[in-house]
Amino acid sequence: MDHETSGGKKGCSHPLRHLFASQTKRGLIDEVSLEAIDKRWRHLLSLPVPDKPIHGDFERHFEEVEEARKATVATLG
Repeated sequence: MDHETSGGKKGCSHPLRHLFASQTKRGLIDEVSLEAIDKRWRHLLSLPVPDKPIHGDFERHFEEVEEARKATVATLG
């Protein structure tokens, strides 16, 4: 298989050109849709509301995770 083009530059193989062509036909935005997010997480709305408070250990854990998340986001600039 010869991939040389005029001018001495190496061209792309047919499978690679096909891959490029298929990717350029895709959108230029994030392909995660609100509909997909809704489909994935909607079941959470049907979960029962807890009848007693969250145990203190869990609450502290969630607070630590949230603080770590915020610190990470702050480093992103």
